[in-house]
Amino acid sequence: MLTRWEKTKNRENLKFTIPMIWTSPTSSHKCYFCMTKTDGFTSLNRSKIQYANVSSAIKPQKTVIVDETEALEEMEVEKEEMPMEEEEEEEISEDKNPEDKDLMPDGKTIVPETFSREELNYLIRDLNLPKDGAE
Repeated sequence: MLTRWEKTKNRENLKFTIPMIWTSPTSSHKCYFCMTKTDGFTSLNRSKIQYANVSSAIKPQKTVIVDETEALEEMEVEKEEMPMEEEEEEEISEDKNPEDKDLMPDGKTIVPETFSREELNYLIRDLNLPKDGAE
């Protein structure tokens, strides 16, 4: 089934949501393969094989495709009534502080670390960078 699905051009969804689940049979009399008679069948009439229905092999369940747009109902969202002045104040307060993006969770702001020329030279040497490409 999977090879046929892979060869098709449109590659529709597989028709099973839950695959066949195999468990160990409790006895040889309840073995799925022992109970299914396949003698005398060919590729032409293999669709007529009657497979055993045993508890050690739970058959796959078919997919039922439901149009999700029909299942969804319109949701009513209740917006809290807020005076216009408060909404405008919130928008202004958000735009006021441009350093908010650099704000750390503990309340400190990010300050870039500066290096002296001598420290940079040591760093370049330690990283084995070429002198002409380091600047």
